[in-house]
Amino acid sequence: ICLAGADRLARMRAKREAIAATRAKLDSVSIHPDRVNGYLEQVGTSPITQPERLGRLALRPQVDLRALIEHAGVYDEVVTRAPGLEAVETLVETEIKYSGYLARERELVDSMMQLERWSIPDGFNFAAVSNITLEAREKLSKIQPENLGQASRISGVSPADLSVLMLMLKKA
Repeated sequence: ICLAGADRLARMRAKREAIAATRAKLDSVSIHPDRVNGYLEQVGTSPITQPERLGRLALRPQVDLRALIEHAGVYDEVVTRAPGLEAVETLVETEIKYSGYLARERELVDSMMQLERWSIPDGFNFAAVSNITLEAREKLSKIQPENLGQASRISGVSPADLSVLMLMLKKA
């Protein structure tokens, strides 16, 4: 069992290293227009006029990373292989194309965690808060959330309502 776990750990490490190395090469290797414009036009995206990093070209929705680097003739130069792992470039392509989305999701999680830290005192009188909507006052009074994170998940409580509550909690 120990050997199997160690082997799995080694494969996971090799996978991470192969992805990181491939990503680094994509971000550092520039390709000349004459090597990729035929492919870019073929997939329906605009050609380039000057050398461009492969990582930037991979961001284009029409571009398939494997096809791009094979067409450019740099597959072996760019892709780092890992034992037992095929298609490192596919994993890297997914990471590249979804990195913006993942960053936004991480920011959302961070902001939700911040809201969870804002405790609302027991018995807080939401009805007395005139600067939030009537609907928010009613729902908050009925549900009595423990923190702003819970309050943010109540339908009818807007971000503006949460801002007002946050200001009130800061003062208190």
